[in-house]
Amino acid sequence: DYVNNPHYVALSESSYYTDAINLMINNGVNNFLVLSDDVEMAQTCISNIDFKSGANFSFSGSNCVVSDFRLMANSRFIITANSTLSYVASRLGTEKLVCQPKKWMKNFEFKVAGNSGSEIHVL
Repeated sequence: DYVNNPHYVALSESSYYTDAINLMINNGVNNFLVLSDDVEMAQTCISNIDFKSGANFSFSGSNCVVSDFRLMANSRFIITANSTLSYVASRLGTEKLVCQPKKWMKNFEFKVAGNSGSEIHVL
């Protein structure tokens, strides 16, 4: 679990999710499904984000990693967390719009690895 790692970057304390949600809205995405093993924390995080109007959020706390992974992998629009689960899921398939954090850990910045046919934004 990254949260207990002393090098962990809390994305909810940065502008990452605001920037990513607004980028998706600018690309016509208005409905968001938030997958989390901590739905209460995710709802709090979303409620503190200053995003453009018109966004609708649903939350899923299925606690089934395989189901969540399949759902992410089959999504056309993905805002990843700083997790390998969402990173790998975002790389499966093509023609996706993906936002991923530049800062994954305090001493590690992410570089984009190619993915045929997908548009990847590192924020």
